[in-house]
Amino acid sequence: MREIVHDTDPTGLDPAAGHRLVEIACIELMNGVPSGNLFHRYLTPERDIPEEAYAVHKLSLDFLSTKSLFADAADELMAFIGESPIIAHNAEFDCKFLNAELERCGKSKVSCKIIDTVTLARKFTDNVEWSAMDATRSDRDYLCQAVETAIKAGATTVNIPDTVGYATPDDYGALIKYLRENAKG
Repeated sequence: MREIVHDTDPTGLDPAAGHRLVEIACIELMNGVPSGNLFHRYLTPERDIPEEAYAVHKLSLDFLSTKSLFADAADELMAFIGESPIIAHNAEFDCKFLNAELERCGKSKVSCKIIDTVTLARKFTDNVEWSAMDATRSDRDYLCQAVETAIKAGATTVNIPDTVGYATPDDYGALIKYLRENAKG
Protein backbone atom coordinates (compact mmCIF):
# COMPACT_ATOMS: atom_id res chain seq x y z
CA MET A 1 0.00 0.00 0.00
CA ARG A 2 1.31 3.46 -0.92
CA GLU A 3 0.89 6.40 1.48
CA ILE A 4 2.35 9.90 1.58
CA VAL A 5 3.62 11.47 4.81
CA HIS A 6 3.14 15.21 4.40
CA ASP A 7 4.27 18.35 6.25
CA THR A 8 4.17 22.07 5.53
CA ASP A 9 5.42 25.35 6.93
CA PRO A 10 3.41 28.55 6.27
CA THR A 11 3.86 32.29 6.82
CA GLY A 12 1.08 32.31 9.42
CA LEU A 13 -2.02 30.64 10.73
CA ASP A 14 -4.71 31.24 8.14
CA PRO A 15 -4.59 31.02 4.34
CA ALA A 16 -7.82 33.05 4.19
CA ALA A 17 -5.83 35.95 5.72
CA GLY A 18 -3.30 35.72 2.86
CA HIS A 19 -0.77 33.45 4.53
CA ARG A 20 1.16 31.17 2.18
CA LEU A 21 3.26 28.03 2.23
CA VAL A 22 7.04 28.44 2.43
CA GLU A 23 7.95 24.75 2.56
CA ILE A 24 6.31 21.47 1.64
CA ALA A 25 7.69 17.99 2.10
CA CYS A 26 6.29 14.56 1.27
CA ILE A 27 7.78 11.11 1.86
CA GLU A 28 6.45 8.04 0.10
CA LEU A 29 5.73 4.98 2.24
CA MET A 30 5.28 1.55 0.70
CA ASN A 31 3.58 -0.82 3.16
CA GLY A 32 4.51 1.55 6.00
CA VAL A 33 8.21 1.75 5.10
CA PRO A 34 9.92 4.81 3.52
CA SER A 35 10.67 3.96 -0.12
CA GLY A 36 13.31 6.66 -0.58
CA ASN A 37 11.07 8.69 -2.91
CA LEU A 38 10.31 12.18 -1.70
CA PHE A 39 9.08 15.58 -2.78
CA HIS A 40 10.50 18.68 -1.11
CA ARG A 41 10.33 22.35 -2.06
CA TYR A 42 11.04 25.66 -0.45
CA LEU A 43 8.57 28.18 -1.86
CA THR A 44 8.58 31.92 -2.46
CA PRO A 45 5.53 33.10 -0.49
CA GLU A 46 4.98 36.33 -2.48
CA ARG A 47 4.43 38.17 0.81
CA ASP A 48 6.28 39.08 4.00
CA ILE A 49 7.10 36.52 6.68
CA PRO A 50 5.88 37.63 10.10
CA GLU A 51 8.36 37.37 12.96
CA GLU A 52 6.20 34.76 14.71
CA ALA A 53 6.32 32.43 11.68
CA TYR A 54 10.06 32.96 11.22
CA ALA A 55 10.56 32.01 14.89
CA VAL A 56 8.96 28.63 14.15
CA HIS A 57 10.52 27.64 10.81
CA LYS A 58 13.59 29.91 10.52
CA LEU A 59 13.04 30.48 6.78
CA SER A 60 13.79 34.07 5.76
CA LEU A 61 12.29 35.97 2.87
CA ASP A 62 15.82 36.55 1.59
CA PHE A 63 16.45 32.77 1.45
CA LEU A 64 13.02 32.04 -0.08
CA SER A 65 13.11 34.82 -2.69
CA THR A 66 15.04 32.61 -5.13
CA LYS A 67 12.80 29.55 -4.67
CA SER A 68 9.90 28.37 -6.82
CA LEU A 69 6.36 29.62 -6.65
CA PHE A 70 3.79 27.08 -5.47
CA ALA A 71 2.08 27.30 -8.86
CA ASP A 72 5.31 26.15 -10.55
CA ALA A 73 5.58 23.11 -8.27
CA ALA A 74 1.87 22.20 -8.05
CA ASP A 75 1.68 19.71 -10.94
CA GLU A 76 4.77 17.82 -9.79
CA LEU A 77 3.47 17.77 -6.19
CA MET A 78 0.05 16.47 -7.18
CA ALA A 79 1.59 13.84 -9.47
CA PHE A 80 3.74 12.71 -6.53
CA ILE A 81 0.73 12.48 -4.18
CA GLY A 82 -1.57 10.95 -6.78
CA GLU A 83 -4.53 9.24 -5.13
CA SER A 84 -2.49 7.94 -2.21
CA PRO A 85 -3.69 8.67 1.32
CA ILE A 86 -1.92 11.60 2.99
CA ILE A 87 -0.67 11.16 6.56
CA ALA A 88 0.00 14.39 8.45
CA HIS A 89 0.41 15.67 11.99
CA ASN A 90 -2.38 18.24 12.51
CA ALA A 91 -3.62 17.29 9.04
CA GLU A 92 -6.49 19.77 9.04
CA PHE A 93 -4.04 22.68 9.31
CA ASP A 94 -1.68 21.40 6.58
CA CYS A 95 -4.48 20.48 4.17
CA LYS A 96 -6.18 23.85 4.64
CA PHE A 97 -3.00 25.49 3.35
CA LEU A 98 -2.40 22.95 0.60
CA ASN A 99 -5.95 23.34 -0.73
CA ALA A 100 -5.76 27.15 -0.56
CA GLU A 101 -2.54 27.10 -2.60
CA LEU A 102 -4.05 24.69 -5.14
CA GLU A 103 -7.16 26.84 -5.45
CA ARG A 104 -5.03 29.99 -5.84
CA CYS A 105 -3.38 28.53 -8.93
CA GLY A 106 -6.58 27.10 -10.43
CA LYS A 107 -6.01 23.45 -9.48
CA SER A 108 -8.44 21.00 -7.89
CA LYS A 109 -8.31 20.52 -4.14
CA VAL A 110 -6.85 17.35 -2.65
CA SER A 111 -9.42 14.59 -2.95
CA CYS A 112 -7.53 11.64 -1.45
CA LYS A 113 -7.98 10.22 2.04
CA ILE A 114 -6.38 12.33 4.80
CA ILE A 115 -5.09 10.60 7.94
CA ASP A 116 -4.28 12.71 11.01
CA THR A 117 -1.56 11.13 13.16
CA VAL A 118 -3.14 12.24 16.45
CA THR A 119 -6.54 10.84 15.45
CA LEU A 120 -4.85 7.66 14.24
CA ALA A 121 -3.00 7.23 17.54
CA ARG A 122 -6.30 7.46 19.47
CA LYS A 123 -7.33 4.18 17.81
CA PHE A 124 -4.45 2.39 19.55
CA THR A 125 -4.24 4.04 22.98
CA ASP A 126 -6.24 6.19 25.36
CA ASN A 127 -3.25 8.43 26.15
CA VAL A 128 -2.08 10.27 23.05
CA GLU A 129 0.78 12.67 23.71
CA TRP A 130 1.33 15.74 21.56
CA SER A 131 4.30 18.05 21.85
CA ALA A 132 4.78 21.57 20.53
CA MET A 133 8.22 22.12 19.03
CA ASP A 134 10.07 25.06 20.57
CA ALA A 135 6.95 26.12 22.46
CA THR A 136 8.67 28.85 24.44
CA ARG A 137 9.84 30.57 21.24
CA SER A 138 6.50 30.30 19.41
CA ASP A 139 3.92 33.05 19.07
CA ARG A 140 1.44 32.49 21.89
CA ASP A 141 -1.68 32.75 19.75
CA TYR A 142 -0.20 30.33 17.22
CA LEU A 143 0.65 27.96 20.06
CA CYS A 144 -2.94 28.20 21.37
CA GLN A 145 -4.28 27.25 17.95
CA ALA A 146 -1.84 24.34 17.68
CA VAL A 147 -2.81 23.06 21.15
CA GLU A 148 -6.53 23.39 20.31
CA THR A 149 -6.04 21.48 17.05
CA ALA A 150 -4.15 18.69 18.82
CA ILE A 151 -6.84 18.38 21.51
CA LYS A 152 -9.60 18.43 18.89
CA ALA A 153 -7.81 15.61 17.04
CA GLY A 154 -7.69 13.53 20.24
CA ALA A 155 -4.51 14.37 22.14
CA THR A 156 -4.94 13.69 25.86
CA THR A 157 -1.48 14.81 27.03
CA VAL A 158 -0.10 18.11 25.74
CA ASN A 159 3.61 18.79 26.28
CA ILE A 160 4.86 22.39 26.19
CA PRO A 161 8.65 22.01 26.10
CA ASP A 162 11.39 24.59 26.37
CA THR A 163 13.62 22.66 23.98
CA VAL A 164 16.38 25.25 23.93
CA GLY A 165 16.39 26.05 27.65
CA TYR A 166 16.11 29.84 27.34
CA ALA A 167 12.90 30.42 29.28
CA THR A 168 13.16 31.53 32.87
CA PRO A 169 10.82 29.85 35.38
CA ASP A 170 8.69 33.03 35.44
CA ASP A 171 8.48 33.12 31.61
CA TYR A 172 7.60 29.44 31.47
CA GLY A 173 4.94 29.83 34.17
CA ALA A 174 3.43 32.81 32.33
CA LEU A 175 3.28 30.76 29.11
CA ILE A 176 1.49 27.86 30.81
CA LYS A 177 -0.95 30.29 32.45
CA TYR A 178 -1.61 31.97 29.07
CA LEU A 179 -2.32 28.60 27.42
CA ARG A 180 -4.63 27.49 30.24
CA GLU A 181 -6.59 30.75 29.96
CA ASN A 182 -6.69 31.03 26.15
CA ALA A 183 -6.47 27.59 24.52
CA LYS A 184 -9.89 25.97 24.25
CA GLY A 185 -10.24 22.27 24.84
